[in-house]
Amino acid sequence: MESSVYISSEQIQVVGHQGGTIRRFVTHPLPEGTMINGTITDQAFLTECLASLRAEHPALFKKPSLVVDGSAILVKRIPAPKLNGKQYRQLVRDDFAEAGENTDELVCGYQLLPGGKALLACGAGKNLVDSYLSAFKSAGVKLSSIRIGTQAILSYVDSRPDLQKRSFVLNVIDGVTMLSLIFENGVNVFISRTRLYGDTKEQTAQTVMENLNGLVQFNRSQKFGEVTDSFYLGVSPADLRLLEALNPHVNIKLAVLDIFQDVRGGEQLPPNAHFAYLSALLGKSHIDLTVSRKELENHRKRRTKTRRIWIPFSILYVILLALPIGWFYYQGTLTDKEIAALNEALSEPAAVEKESELTALETETAGLRRVINEERLKLEYEGSLAALSPQLIDLFLGGSGITVESLSYTRESGTVRIGGFGASEDAPANFSEALRSSPLVLSVDYTGYSEGNKFNWNVVLAASGVDGDE
Repeated sequence: MESSVYISSEQIQVVGHQGGTIRRFVTHPLPEGTMINGTITDQAFLTECLASLRAEHPALFKKPSLVVDGSAILVKRIPAPKLNGKQYRQLVRDDFAEAGENTDELVCGYQLLPGGKALLACGAGKNLVDSYLSAFKSAGVKLSSIRIGTQAILSYVDSRPDLQKRSFVLNVIDGVTMLSLIFENGVNVFISRTRLYGDTKEQTAQTVMENLNGLVQFNRSQKFGEVTDSFYLGVSPADLRLLEALNPHVNIKLAVLDIFQDVRGGEQLPPNAHFAYLSALLGKSHIDLTVSRKELENHRKRRTKTRRIWIPFSILYVILLALPIGWFYYQGTLTDKEIAALNEALSEPAAVEKESELTALETETAGLRRVINEERLKLEYEGSLAALSPQLIDLFLGGSGITVESLSYTRESGTVRIGGFGASEDAPANFSEALRSSPLVLSVDYTGYSEGNKFNWNVVLAASGVDGDE
């Protein structure tokens, strides 16, 4: 009889099976804090519980298979061309390395997904895998394999034809954590994990619904197929009714995914036995972390051997680099000696006296250049300033029905501001037109009348409208 073992944060579960028939199902409680989210936190307690369970049911521990799940187990889908096994393993390592993982300490495995265009890649810390192997070994148990819970779920979904054309969310609740997978037409497109909070079932259920809201929004943002169902594993019928009461999505049906519908045998499996049972359904084509752990050791040995081979080549390379560096260092030494001799010659009294004379001459020359430059700038500035010509005075004061009351001229900008009264209603407009038609004027801004029925003009002069006297 074969057996499948799963260790949750609350208990050890063992499913004994043979030829697709469930023969035994046993559990053993775990002290609180022994396991946290798939990671062993108290190996001594776990070993003690495994040993006790083995003593009670030795037939289930001849060579069991362990299934693991938790946030420390990295699982992702990787697009991949057709490669050989070694290339697939390297592709997985490179992908995890790009995500910031230290692949020298990561046990990596993969499985080619149906269609042959993508991989299900898995990564787990070497210490995590070793802690499981050590705990079982200390309890007198040798594991035949270590399987991945997420892979067991994906494999089960692939075996269900009724799920292949549907877009849905599958939520696996395991204690205070929940694994959520989005499927589009039966193909997994997203995986996430959520910590469930709440002191009561109602609060925990509310957290589950909030997570569904986030998944639906993400699904729409990625333009995946609209979610029609949200399936759950690890919940009782009463839990499902509570979730249905809190469901805000009228178009999404909530249901327990009945994975135990085809169970053969006399054992009645509880809702939370999903990982142990689905692992028993896995065929021979699955990720095995015990095999991947050995492959990691071989990978590290190959890298160490490669580094050793490169040691003499590295030394030779350093020597080849040192030759030109030594030559340039020798040439630099000669140059330093020439510079020292030149500095000594420049330090002689005659050279110092000549340098002082040159410095004084440079200072005097710089002063003269500064005076010349300032005078040139002054002349350019004064030449750029314009003054009113007699013709402009006549133009402004010569009539056109306007009595000029004020006239101000800004030389820097070449503008004239005029204020006055009009003899008639048309006089201001006629005066503006007369100004615009004069070749002495570049532009006219007629601002209209202001307080007291006064009229104002801003006039920009043309070059021909000014001369050297104001």
